[in-house]
Amino acid sequence: MTLAVLILAWYATRTVHSDCIGGIVRLTDGSGRTLPDAGGRVRSAEELADLAYRQAVESGHCDPPRARWKHWLD
Repeated sequence: MTLAVLILAWYATRTVHSDCIGGIVRLTDGSGRTLPDAGGRVRSAEELADLAYRQAVESGHCDPPRARWKHWLD
């Protein structure tokens, strides 16, 4: 029983992102290779999605990440 309570507490306190839909744009060359950004860095799709989410949070369009149990109260 104690193990079940510990697992539930661990699960409930994990940080999760809010349900927020956004878009990302990734430019590629004719061969399908991703082109670098203005700083010369090539970003993966995951990095672009994280960047888009952070920008949406900073602009107020999405809720910031928070503990899972707080989502249960909504």
